[in-house]
Amino acid sequence: MYCFVERTALRIASKHELELARKNILTVTKTGRTTGETFGNLFSDSGHVAIETPFGITCSFSSCFSIKNISDTKFFGGGDSGSGVFLEDNKGERKSAIGIAFAYCGDVTYVCKIKEVVNAFQIEYEEQQEDTSENV
Repeated sequence: MYCFVERTALRIASKHELELARKNILTVTKTGRTTGETFGNLFSDSGHVAIETPFGITCSFSSCFSIKNISDTKFFGGGDSGSGVFLEDNKGERKSAIGIAFAYCGDVTYVCKIKEVVNAFQIEYEEQQEDTSENV
């Protein structure tokens, strides 16, 4: 039996897009098992979170993206771990991956950076051309 799977290139947010995120509030989106499709605001690329496991071990993560809820809508909930998080373009469409959501505290969700994940697992991806426009 042969299975054919269509390959789709993973588009990772460029440095320029992330630099724009530091200057503006950018909207991100994810689809999670618990909360479904939600939207949040990317507000930091240097978040730090320490998580205590059920076994009493504390794991620390630094240099994470931090996403804030928009209004009273929760961006992330228990069961959403592993959801891909994407920047949106100015038309409200998913533009490029920034990371994987894995934890939250109050109204902040922590997202590990996708570039670090693909590099750690030596995953091949297509490097996107830098978009130098301000239309993120």
